[in-house]
Amino acid sequence: MKMNFMKRMESYCVDDFLNLFAPKCKKCRTPITDDYCLVALDADWHADCFRCRDCNCLLEDVNFFEINGEPYASNTFMLVNVPIVFAFEGHKIAISES
Repeated sequence: MKMNFMKRMESYCVDDFLNLFAPKCKKCRTPITDDYCLVALDADWHADCFRCRDCNCLLEDVNFFEINGEPYASNTFMLVNVPIVFAFEGHKIAISES
């Protein structure tokens, strides 16, 4: 039995309805049909797609930071954005990739 959905007085098959009206995941751009839609950084995500841009670890239920609209794990953010400072004979030497 084929299911149809109605919206705006028009009938749609399941696939068309989801492609047209379901929220799309920011990472994979496919409709989110799961029971759970993660909302972060002003976007919708599949829970499995919300990962650190650098190390690819899952970010659901953990602290993360945003850099240019992309999520980063806390440990990655610290490595990328905090300059390394060495002290040598009373002189500070900062090394930064930025």
